[in-house]
Amino acid sequence: MGLLKMLSVLKSVIAYCALLARCYWNTPMEYSKDERTVPKWLNDEFFLDVIREYTRDDRAQLCHGCKLRPGTKHGEHFASVMYRTTIHYRTGGKRGRETSLDVIMKIKPFQDGLKKEILEDSDLFVKEMYVYSKVLPEMARRLGAIGETLNFPR
Repeated sequence: MGLLKMLSVLKSVIAYCALLARCYWNTPMEYSKDERTVPKWLNDEFFLDVIREYTRDDRAQLCHGCKLRPGTKHGEHFASVMYRTTIHYRTGGKRGRETSLDVIMKIKPFQDGLKKEILEDSDLFVKEMYVYSKVLPEMARRLGAIGETLNFPR
């Protein structure tokens, strides 16, 4: 992946965030309401799949249910709905040692309203996933080659 391509993707994500910020500041919206309702798919089965992929262990088990809570403080985000939880799990089946992983989920708005309308036909989330899965790892690789470090969320 070329540097110009990486910069182009980052530029379009930043421009889109600026557009959403203008909508945020000019339109009164209540954001915490979005996080009081959780989509049905964001459940323990989902988190079990996440843990099995994260650990690369098909025998990994959840120790107990995951409790979702808001991912940010009221009004701190405008282009998504965010939740956080701590996943308590065991690898290697039921006899494995209990471990935990703190996660934040960022999802597209799913409830009717201005945020959903603005993002409905947008490819912002696709671009953002591309940045996290391709651009940032490539930047980290290149910086690592010259002795620098780039830390970013997975």
